[in-house]
Amino acid sequence: MPKLIIGYWAIRGLVEPARKMLEYAGIEYEDQKYVCGETPPYDRSAWNSVKFTLGLDFPNLPYLIDGDLKLTESWAIYRYIARKAGLVPETEKEIAECDMVQGLIDSLRSAFTGLCYNQAFDSLRDDVKKAQLQKLQRFEKFLEGRQYVTGNKLCFVDFVFYETLDHHRMLFGDIFENLPNIQSYVARVESLEKMKAYLSSDRFKKYPVNNPQSKWGFKPL
Repeated sequence: MPKLIIGYWAIRGLVEPARKMLEYAGIEYEDQKYVCGETPPYDRSAWNSVKFTLGLDFPNLPYLIDGDLKLTESWAIYRYIARKAGLVPETEKEIAECDMVQGLIDSLRSAFTGLCYNQAFDSLRDDVKKAQLQKLQRFEKFLEGRQYVTGNKLCFVDFVFYETLDHHRMLFGDIFENLPNIQSYVARVESLEKMKAYLSSDRFKKYPVNNPQSKWGFKPL
């Protein structure tokens, strides 16, 4: 039986939560990485040359191919893997909270990524950090008494939230300083046996987070 395939740029970006879920669930997969040129005009031919040859209904990165099934759109991919891996919420309350947190994570992640690719990165960094901290303070309150996003059960949204938090920690350093619930949450996810094994393996690459045209995340500052 052919391995499941995920395709994306050779960065963490949007696909890393999918990688982490597959690793956590012990699902074998092929990680198809496309390399973007490191200098202007940042050659994207590695992807563009095959983009319309894979049989994808909506060609884009990331993509997932599992036998006859071919998917694009990151949240569709996360949810598909979650169903295979048993990482889905169970009660109506958990499902509703997952849906809510998905939107909040998208807002958090969009603002962060927007900063990383903004040519005015240096002048905007402090203001964006303050704005992101205000959002994270709401998450801090939300996590009170919870092991994971929906309570005591790990689900797919935790992998996306953890990844987003890790990017913030890498860039802003002390942003979690007064957020003990978030600190505990991050440590809890990292201490999961299979997560710990993946994070310490040569399959996990801390960098690059973003492609080379970004102002932060391609290489350590």
